[in-house]
Amino acid sequence: MDAATDLNGKSYNFVYLPLTQSNAYTTSGDDLGSKGSYVNFYTVNSVVMMSSYNDPNDQVAQQILQSIYP
Repeated sequence: MDAATDLNGKSYNFVYLPLTQSNAYTTSGDDLGSKGSYVNFYTVNSVVMMSSYNDPNDQVAQQILQSIYP
């Protein structure tokens, strides 16, 4: 995957986002049985919205996304 290129042969710049450290839970408290992902962030105009899980990696993912979308 790291060798992937676009149609012009230019390499992609891959950015890796962490998973949550703990399993994710629904708002009603049900354990989803897996880690939460930050890949489902949304960009619109000058705003970036990302999932938040009340997990230590929330801040890590936020810092990574802020470095991409200052």
